[in-house]
Amino acid sequence: MVEPWQSLKVFVSSTFKDLEKERDKLHAAFEGVKERIAERRLSLIPYDLRWRDRKPGEPVVDWCLEAVHECQYFVNILDGRYGWRPPDAGGGAANVRALSITEMETEEAVRRGARRLFFFREASRGTPPEAKQEGANRHHESADDRRRWQGAAPKTVAQLH
Repeated sequence: MVEPWQSLKVFVSSTFKDLEKERDKLHAAFEGVKERIAERRLSLIPYDLRWRDRKPGEPVVDWCLEAVHECQYFVNILDGRYGWRPPDAGGGAANVRALSITEMETEEAVRRGARRLFFFREASRGTPPEAKQEGANRHHESADDRRRWQGAAPKTVAQLH
């Protein structure tokens, strides 16, 4: 009897403009993983907001939180930017805590019990000027925020080089 294929769904979270190259590198690595796991009848399906298929009029926050909820794995790439703070928190609720979409995704992954992997880009790599300007008022508070993010990543924290 032939074993059925299994899907491994991975949600990729990060701020956009400052970490686009890192997202691209991760997706290139996924291609190699896909080849290696195919012989075991496993299919890797990355969920990335950049390539989303969503219904017309569907809010971005709703798409992201639903996608996180569907995925068994959650990968978060972090840098110095806090990210976009949408006016709603999903399901039409107001974002009264003023969370970034990245933090909402992380909270959903923790709540759901997804396996989590966090990467923190080294500060020496720097944020591209266009991303700094766009998110000038949304930077992390540095050490305090990094500790909070690391608390959401209980098993694995890695540095990107």
